[in-house]
Amino acid sequence: MSKLTVIISTYSDRVFLLENILQDERPDVRYLVVHQQYQEIDAPSFLDREDVEVVQTDTKGLSKSRNVGLSHCTTPYALIADDDVRYLDNSFDLVIESLESGAVDIAVFKIKTLDGEPQYKQYVEEDYLLNQGARHWVSSVELAFNVESVKSKGIYFDERFGLGTYLKKGEEQLFVNDCMRVGLVCKFFNRYLVIHPFESSGKRDNSIKFLEFYSGAFANRNKEFRINFRRIMVYLKHPMLFIVDVYYMAGFIYIWVKKKR
Repeated sequence: MSKLTVIISTYSDRVFLLENILQDERPDVRYLVVHQQYQEIDAPSFLDREDVEVVQTDTKGLSKSRNVGLSHCTTPYALIADDDVRYLDNSFDLVIESLESGAVDIAVFKIKTLDGEPQYKQYVEEDYLLNQGARHWVSSVELAFNVESVKSKGIYFDERFGLGTYLKKGEEQLFVNDCMRVGLVCKFFNRYLVIHPFESSGKRDNSIKFLEFYSGAFANRNKEFRINFRRIMVYLKHPMLFIVDVYYMAGFIYIWVKKKR
């Protein structure tokens, strides 16, 4: 019986990259490929396997792709994947073992970079519960979860965030925050799960205007508010600070205007 589905998001001809993800067939693991912008692209022959399902969708955006995959997932556990990752030999066993006890709903692991590259991010060197305070920003390919726990609470990726949207990122952290908000147990495991190059789309530099706009949008969506009205007097001496906060508030308002779909 299959226990784990690897939900892989890809688009257009990037589907040909997936050969690096697929491991030898095993009865307890399946792959669900969500293929966006699939028109005029013939699926590669290496996907013609009993353990691989391909879902073609006209949707656009990474969060929408994740949600399509989640809606089609029928195994007890799911693992989020991009088309440019590779898994270690024991990765799938690690995920299943971490979730099978039932004590954890969401498992977060570590990303290993290529030889000679810096560490992907600063990780703590111990297991801990994220519910007691997260210590790093979560990346989507670190995530595995109990599918029934997530679906029963109505949790999904916010389609206003992530690649393919104006806000570009943050959907994975919001996903985890939403899970914790409804009482699901989220745990970080100090174990490498996946190999990914150090450079990624989420690390690209952005202007201060965008970062403040994004911060305001994220804060509103995450039920936070950090505007400090004592700074009003400072604006008289430093007008640029006022402009920065204007972008923050614009992002905050953006989430009210652009409702979830």
